[in-house]
Amino acid sequence: MAPSRDVPSPADPPQILSLLFGGGYHLFNPKVEGVAPEDDAYEFTVLKRMHKFFGPFPQSYSGFNDPDTMTIIDFINGQAPPAKPFARSGPREIPPADKEFILKIMKLDPRDRPSAEELLADAWFAEESPDTRDPLPGGG
Repeated sequence: MAPSRDVPSPADPPQILSLLFGGGYHLFNPKVEGVAPEDDAYEFTVLKRMHKFFGPFPQSYSGFNDPDTMTIIDFINGQAPPAKPFARSGPREIPPADKEFILKIMKLDPRDRPSAEELLADAWFAEESPDTRDPLPGGG
């Protein structure tokens, strides 16, 4: 039986974030900044948004990006340091165990991400984290 596309796989981080923030949400979408796919700034804006939410880009990127892209990434990394991921989200919005699991998936360098097998063996799936045993503060 083929896997259902209604359930995001660990390889689909934008779909997972869409589940957290609402349908159709794409964290890296330049449209949020008024940039359309046909605009010259489109790819730069995608990279800038990736840096903003999950940066800085690791130096390991130089191993698989072309020199022009690395020049842009170095420029973006040289700007103000990015905010910590989910800095505006508290434990009510994203419980710590969920946040930890999502951050494993959202590593900018795919070589730093766990494999699907490693993710499926994570305590998050077994509901053995403290977040799944204790009610959230202020929860109903």
